[in-house]
Amino acid sequence: MKEQVSKVKKAGIDIGGFFILGFPGETVHQMRRTINFARDLNLDRIGISYFQPYPGTKEYSILVDSGDYRLYLNGNRLSLHSISYTTMGVGKRKLRMLRCIGFIKFYFRFKIFIKLIKAVKDLDHLIFIVRRGIRWLST
Repeated sequence: MKEQVSKVKKAGIDIGGFFILGFPGETVHQMRRTINFARDLNLDRIGISYFQPYPGTKEYSILVDSGDYRLYLNGNRLSLHSISYTTMGVGKRKLRMLRCIGFIKFYFRFKIFIKLIKAVKDLDHLIFIVRRGIRWLST
C-alpha cells in the first residue's frame, strides 16, 4: 500500500484514504494500528468511519444470527458517521475516542496542518473546514 501511495504522490496527484473502525472482533489494539497506519501513509487527507452492518448484507446476517449485534439506531438512520454497532469489549465512548484520536494524529501534524491552511480559499471555506473538523471530532 505504501508503495502504491508513493507512486501516486510522485505523479503529483493528491490522495486520500478511507478507514473504518469497529469491525466485528476488532480489538482496540488493532484499531490503534489502523490509525497509525493511516498516519504513516503519505496521504493528503483521510476519512474515518464506523463499521456499519447494513440490513441485507452478509455481515448483518452473521451478527444477527450470532447474537452479537447490539444495534444503536439514531432515529432509524444508519450513517458512516454514527455508531450503530460496537464490537465486543469496545463501547460507543471508546470507539468515538479512537476515531477522534485518528483525526488528531493525522491532521495535527505540521506538514498536513500547513497544507490544509494553505488550501483555504476564503473565510467561507475556512468556516466550512472548521465546522467539518468539529463535527468529525464530536461524532
